[in-house]
Amino acid sequence: MKLVPTVVLALLLAGVALGACGDKKGSGGGAVAAELAESKALLAKNGVAQLRQAVDTYYVANLEVPETLDALVAAGRVQAEKLTDPWGRPYAYERKGPRAFEICSRGADEASDADDVCDGKDLRR
Repeated sequence: MKLVPTVVLALLLAGVALGACGDKKGSGGGAVAAELAESKALLAKNGVAQLRQAVDTYYVANLEVPETLDALVAAGRVQAEKLTDPWGRPYAYERKGPRAFEICSRGADEASDADDVCDGKDLRR
């Protein structure tokens, strides 16, 4: 099932709002932070998947993957604001040849690989 990003965001915000109420022991603060982090990770995963699909359709039309994600905007495959992850940083894109690529969100901390969200493809296979 493909979820529209607006619907996903609405569901995630509803979950955060419910988490803000906390449980009977009053531990809502930590739960809200965890829900928000989980929501952003899910949005990043969705964003990477959408960009991968845009690169796939670009490849079908051009018989090679784009040099940069900006080429997807120029080709009308995505809107410019879709090139930014939930933490306000540009998605990382590496063209590994005319038929191979990788797209990543570097996660909340941008330092460790633990929370990175990446997807890529080698279209020769």
